[in-house]
Parts: sequence; structure tokens; C-alpha cells
Amino acid sequence: MKLIKNISKKDFARNTIITFLLMTMATIISFVLFYTPNFSPSVIAPIYILVLILIGTYTTGYLPGIIASVISVICINFLFTYPYFQLNFTITGYPLTFIVMLSISLMQRKLSPACLPHDTDEEALALCDERLMAEYLESGTLTETNLAAALARREWFPCFWGAALRQEGIADLLEVC
Repeated sequence: MKLIKNISKKDFARNTIITFLLMTMATIISFVLFYTPNFSPSVIAPIYILVLILIGTYTTGYLPGIIASVISVICINFLFTYPYFQLNFTITGYPLTFIVMLSISLMQRKLSPACLPHDTDEEALALCDERLMAEYLESGTLTETNLAAALARREWFPCFWGAALRQEGIADLLEVC
């Protein structure tokens, strides 16, 4: 896992803008909700976790997610934890909060690109792994053995989308099972 890679200035600027805008949006939403009467502050951390997932989805590399994890913990501590507007990392649970947010960021970044619809064509599957790409370029098709091996190596994940109440996608899932 390479945390820092050579990226273009354009990608760096894009990552910075996306991270800044999403973190600002999370802070504003949390701030408004925090000062709403009868509001439970337990909702603030999930707002920042959602933003970490979005940052991992719309940026490239691991660094924006790591930076956002650190900023999230600092924002929650500084803005939404008593004593307000003071950093106090002696409160129990803050190391765990940071570890959870960092883990979410790293896992999302690793797993998201490999999640493909179950009916993805062979060419898109070949892009997930160098071995699959070599086989696809040689023969124009992929064998079930190599697909199963790539699945075991966690290079791709077949994903099913649906809604049980509306009976959408259920037949596809049952067909595979």
C-alpha cells in the first residue's frame, strides 16, 4: 500500500478541493445540528464518517483520506466536545475514534474500486488484476479458474444491488446462490 505517489498538479488540486469542500460541508452541517434544540450529539461522528467515505470515493490515493481522518477527529474534539473550542485529547475514546476513522478511510479506498456489479463484462474484470489482463489479452476471454483465483485474492468483489420490498434484483441474487 503506497500512501504517497506521484500525482499530477491537477489531481492534487482536485483532491485538495474535494477534501476541503466535503470537510467544510460536514463541519457546517454538524455545527447547525449541534445547536438545534433536542439534538443528540452522537450523530456528529457518523456525519464525518460519511464524509470520509465520500472523500475515499471521489479522490485518488490514500493521503486525502488520512488527512481527513485527522481533521475529523480534531474537529469533533475542538468543536463538539466539552470543553468547547479547546483541544482535549485526554478524554477517553479519542485514540479509538481516530483509529476507527482512519481504518474506515483506508478500507474504503482499498475496497471501493474492486466492487463490481455481478454482471460485469470480462473486459472490466480483466482491469482488476494484471494476471486477468494478461489472460484476456492472450485469449480474449477469462476462465472460471482464474476468476475464482482473483476473487480469492480479493482483487474484485461481485456486488448485487436490489430492493427486497420492491422485488428488484432478488432474482439475480437467488440465481447465483
